[in-house]
Amino acid sequence: MTTGYKLYPRADLISDWATLVTLPKEEVVRVYEGWLEIEQYNEELEKELMAKRTSAKEKAVNDILALGIEVRKFDKRKIFPTVTGYVAWFKKNVLDEIDKKYPPCRREMPRAFMGGKEVNGIALYNNVSPASLVDLYYRITADYNRKKEKVGKTDKLLVKSIQYASENGINIDELLPKEIIQVVGEIAKQNYADGLRNGESVWLKHGCSKCDTYVMGEHRCSCGSARISVEISGDLIDGFIYNLVSC
Repeated sequence: MTTGYKLYPRADLISDWATLVTLPKEEVVRVYEGWLEIEQYNEELEKELMAKRTSAKEKAVNDILALGIEVRKFDKRKIFPTVTGYVAWFKKNVLDEIDKKYPPCRREMPRAFMGGKEVNGIALYNNVSPASLVDLYYRITADYNRKKEKVGKTDKLLVKSIQYASENGINIDELLPKEIIQVVGEIAKQNYADGLRNGESVWLKHGCSKCDTYVMGEHRCSCGSARISVEISGDLIDGFIYNLVSC
């Protein structure tokens, strides 16, 4: 086996979320699988070098002790003195040089820790520590796509709200974008509610066990057993709908 530990290619992906969210799943999986192979290689190399490092140090100590030179430090406070280290010159000139020849592996697989970043104006957060590249990818891309879609809808909703305000004579000059969406949305919802035809008989799916109809504008179902209210939901993008709710 060679004596060099392998680096993890594209290790910056663990912190470069702006790039990570643009990659296809298959590419991220390939990168991570490559990392797993490198991790196994480095672990095996670490075991091999550790064995050589230990053997070389033991031989160096035994060889110099055989010459009658004591280089060990002992804890003499114990009944059976134990080795606590080595004299400075021996450690520096012999043991440290052995460490350089058989270095330990300090190249751990890149992992993400808890924290957040902003990508294209969207705040993302990883709440798992440590997280593998694949786990991080799934977590932040799902969050990114969900929030991106929401931002996109908000932009479309603002355009639609401005158009609706212009067509219906609604003054929005002093309003912020968020306020425009809220104010115009409420007016549009009320206009939809006002447009529902009072006196029209509609099907009542839930709310009464004795009848299945309700007359718009009334407070109770057709048989009078259940109190009914009309709730409006929706927006200018998806449209408005009404729901009959038993009170």
